[in-house]
Amino acid sequence: TAKEFSIGKKTGIDLLAESQGNLPEDIIFNKTSLYSFAIGQHSLIVTPLQTAIMLSAIANKGKVFKPKLLMADETEIKQKIFMPDEIREMILEGMSKAVSSNAGSARANIINTLKKQPKLLQEYKKLSNEFVGKTSTAEFMFNPNINPSSKAEKYNNIWFGSISFESNKNASKKQLWQKPELVVVVQ
Repeated sequence: TAKEFSIGKKTGIDLLAESQGNLPEDIIFNKTSLYSFAIGQHSLIVTPLQTAIMLSAIANKGKVFKPKLLMADETEIKQKIFMPDEIREMILEGMSKAVSSNAGSARANIINTLKKQPKLLQEYKKLSNEFVGKTSTAEFMFNPNINPSSKAEKYNNIWFGSISFESNKNASKKQLWQKPELVVVVQ
């Protein structure tokens, strides 16, 4: 399934030196690797662009688009992933809870900037029914020293991916989710 979302391969965007990331192959036969992979660990490497394509495919009911740099460029659907409405809605509901529930990892009252600025906090809460999101932390080991015998240090790479939907104050979540508008991934 990860391969269908373009994980572990170049997206085809018209940019030089695009990274393909890494989709580990041992997850097929190694359960420990599969469990680590399932929570974003192991040797999985996903670029922000690949994450945006994955979120876009969820937003667009399984259509995987080739990314483009200019709005004027023709839109190309690379493939269609099997994504029944029940599965899509379950994913979007979980992402909705991440930004709007009392225990969500991107809930308004734990975002430092929002805590310091009550006006922004109110705006975030007002818009929280128009977007869904997912937080993520990727750990990696890196040796910043020139001496190869020095130890690598652990770093955390914090991510947030979001899908916004066309504004309609009277729409239910399911109705709102029919009109995706924008995907944003920040690192």
